[in-house]
Amino acid sequence: MTDANGCASTAASWNPHTSSINANDQAPEGSWDVSAGVWFGSSGPDDSKGALPYDTYELTELPCSANEGKELLGPIEVRVYRDGVTVDLGTLTNDDLPRTVVSKKSVTGEDELPGATLRVYDADGELVEEWVSGEEPHELTLLPGAYTLHEELAPEGYLVASDVEFEVAEGVPVTKVEMVDEPTRVEAGKVDAATGEPLAGATMQVVDAEGEVVEEWVSDGEPHLIEALAPGDYVLRETEAPEGYDLAEDVPFTVGETAEVQAVTMADEALPGTAPGTTPGGLPQTGDWSWVVPAAC
Repeated sequence: MTDANGCASTAASWNPHTSSINANDQAPEGSWDVSAGVWFGSSGPDDSKGALPYDTYELTELPCSANEGKELLGPIEVRVYRDGVTVDLGTLTNDDLPRTVVSKKSVTGEDELPGATLRVYDADGELVEEWVSGEEPHELTLLPGAYTLHEELAPEGYLVASDVEFEVAEGVPVTKVEMVDEPTRVEAGKVDAATGEPLAGATMQVVDAEGEVVEEWVSDGEPHLIEALAPGDYVLRETEAPEGYDLAEDVPFTVGETAEVQAVTMADEALPGTAPGTTPGGLPQTGDWSWVVPAAC
């Protein structure tokens, strides 16, 4: 085991062979003894001798928390063939393992899209890692090879994306992978029942199956776009009609699992004796002079 300076040696002058002989062989991670001695062979430990009999050895670095995210060294071949000779391996350097950065986004924006359950599978179809997307891209440490990014569950209001295949290449330090989700889209229109023309000034709501208001707006003469409604049943409701119109009945509609724009329309009936642009009873609205010309005619 290397010490605090990253150094290690099998010499008795470093750690006596007779001190906690080979204590790290069966020790669990986190309980290794930096001062433990090393001794090979069938005879008893002798601090006047080297720890390794004449032979060819392989030095291999084992994974632990200290080298997490690093490429492990070895096997490195070492030959011991002369008495009392120190084999100096010099400085061995750990390189970072290639990083894979997975980004989950919505097609409508550049920010990360939280709440998606994502999986990465290797070329053999084995699950490598699973996580739920958050506010930041997710980083993985993957060996070179072919992989598949799979969305198991999309965030509410979004559709499950197609699998993304990607490759981690040898020598490439960072591999970036992006998966984009499409939201559901609903256009809610408010029109005049008689003419079919768009109608402004109505206070509108979309209410879900639990009775919760999920969207509210005032119509402006254009269809109102609502994105990322979870597939299911809803009600389009008018809480305040434009002046001169009767309050319409609720319009139920269903949001399907599709990225295509889904339309729902509500029509308002004009109050009896009321023409568009007038108040009940047929009197022109204050400040509206459009009635003067037809009246004069």
